Amino acid sequence: MKNEYTIFDYLKVILRGKFIVIGVMFVALFFGSLFLSFSSALYEGSLTLMVENPDDLLETAKSEIKYSEMEVEVIEENIVLKSKGESEEEVEGSLKEYFLRIKESYEEMLSEKQEEKERRIKLQRKTIESLENHMDYLEAQASALGEMAMRDRDVSSVFFFFTAKENAESVRRELLQENHRLEDMQREKEEIQKIKAGDVSVSEESPQPEKTFLLALVLGLIGGILVVLFKDWWENENAV
Repeated sequence: MKNEYTIFDYLKVILRGKFIVIGVMFVALFFGSLFLSFSSALYEGSLTLMVENPDDLLETAKSEIKYSEMEVEVIEENIVLKSKGESEEEVEGSLKEYFLRIKESYEEMLSEKQEEKERRIKLQRKTIESLENHMDYLEAQASALGEMAMRDRDVSSVFFFFTAKENAESVRRELLQENHRLEDMQREKEEIQKIKAGDVSVSEESPQPEKTFLLALVLGLIGGILVVLFKDWWENENAV
């Protein structure tokens, strides 16, 4: 009957085959260095865009990079553009190019919004002007009817006077509401926000020699141990 191995027995087997383990580790390191020599460098860069209201800028950025390999995300209320390339110059150039495109589109969109607000304010002022003219007419009419009612002492004249006065008051209330609405529109009107861009940050994403060699060492160690254990098992199975 074969004895069962304990953890110490396995350690002894591994120590006896330490040169095999070391050899496998060297082979793993060789293939790791081979992988690095044939791998193309890949760089990743980011550019932070800062603006007071990031929502509109985010939509503009997504629209501009829609057909590119760039990424965009919001970090702490700032818009961050991310790009990858085979050189630092390529990544930096790509980020700056898209920044200018996004900036131009964003400012153009804000200008259109400002023009639309200006148009609405002009229409509102015309509405107010029309109401003022109408109120002046109704007040003049009410004044004339009031003089007529005082002179004639006629019930119908008094009725028409109060009706005209009530209409004038109704228009005055409407005019007050429209003036408040105009004030709200003017408060909403803002200056075109300028986008502030941070510095371009570029780092090498791959290959990473440290991680590659560390992974090769770990895999080599595991592989070497497995080879030694398999060798020991095979020898025991075939022992006479």
